[in-house]
Amino acid sequence: PDQDVTTVQGIYPKFDDSEQIYSNFSKKVPLDNLESYLIGAATSIETELEFKSVPMTVEKSTSAGKILVNKLKNRYGNNLPFDENRVILPKIPNQDNSDYINASY
Repeated sequence: PDQDVTTVQGIYPKFDDSEQIYSNFSKKVPLDNLESYLIGAATSIETELEFKSVPMTVEKSTSAGKILVNKLKNRYGNNLPFDENRVILPKIPNQDNSDYINASY
């Protein structure tokens, strides 16, 4: 069968048909050509420029993850939860910073 890849309808159950899904994908790509199309897109200068335009830093506080006792709970030192949306555990009595886990909502 001649299949084109252009739609997400029916793939994402949380979206109903009345919602608009943003896409700047404007041409049909036959399924048989999808792999070569994606390889070409991944190596294009436009893709590189778009990737470089994404900010590499985020200016949000991660102070809870930087507390010395909490640093030991982080698997990676450069991947910390934002203070505003981190998961806060119930405190263990007489244990400072026992409410910290490296997780976010």
